[in-house]
Amino acid sequence: EIDAVDLSVDICGLKFPNPFGLASAPPTTSAPMCRRAIEEGWGFVVSKTWGLDKDICTNVSPRIVRGTTAGDGTFGPNQGAFLNIELISEKTEQYWLQSTREITRDYPDQVFIASVMASFNEADWKELITNAVDAGAHAIEMNLSCPHGMGEKGMGLACGQNPDMVEQICVWAKEAAPNTPVFAKLTPNVTDIVDIAAAAQRGG
Repeated sequence: EIDAVDLSVDICGLKFPNPFGLASAPPTTSAPMCRRAIEEGWGFVVSKTWGLDKDICTNVSPRIVRGTTAGDGTFGPNQGAFLNIELISEKTEQYWLQSTREITRDYPDQVFIASVMASFNEADWKELITNAVDAGAHAIEMNLSCPHGMGEKGMGLACGQNPDMVEQICVWAKEAAPNTPVFAKLTPNVTDIVDIAAAAQRGG
């Protein structure tokens, strides 16, 4: 009987089979991993963040480092956390667009959200979002939070800490995708995240 319980949720006009999903992170770093997540029952998948090919990055290795918030513990009970220092996807935009087309074709009842990131550049944001929507993405996540590695390009947190930039990027996004849900992924590394969230709301 428990298997008959309806766990679906409706958000922004999208029906999620259940409210459990994978965020944009190492577990969604490739199309096969996204497919595996869907097949294992996750209600939605957010792709690994991608950008335009001119902003392609090279990740460091290893990508996991020991957290520094647990005092001097290097292992065992005193080891508090590990930090993920993986950057955005190393795969091309065309890889992700083709993956989006195939995943949304093969799993029409699951929600696939495209995560994209650019600098404070109208043409770049609109190109990324228009292409993702045309490829079939059910929603867009704008990565305004990435805290490392892309700051020198003015991406991620470099935009997300500025309410004026966040508002304008959201305006561009909704112009590019007026009929598609758009989520602004915000950074907590600000004095007051409410100011940033209010800016995103003003932007649409």
